[in-house]
Amino acid sequence: MTELRVRKPDGWTTVSFPDEIGTISVVGGKVDGQLCLTLTGEREDGPRLVEPGILDVAPRDRFRR
Repeated sequence: MTELRVRKPDGWTTVSFPDEIGTISVVGGKVDGQLCLTLTGEREDGPRLVEPGILDVAPRDRFRR
């Protein structure tokens, strides 16, 4: 399981993606004048997992290539 510490409007929380997720993508957009991120987990054999409304990702969990 991949766990990321993220900030949502109500505070910091942890979001989890199961091991079968191969890639986690980030998409950004503006909501009410504020940048919001959506994390999308891609898997081969099923629908994507989507975590909307992310305001920030904790520095220790920032994405690396």
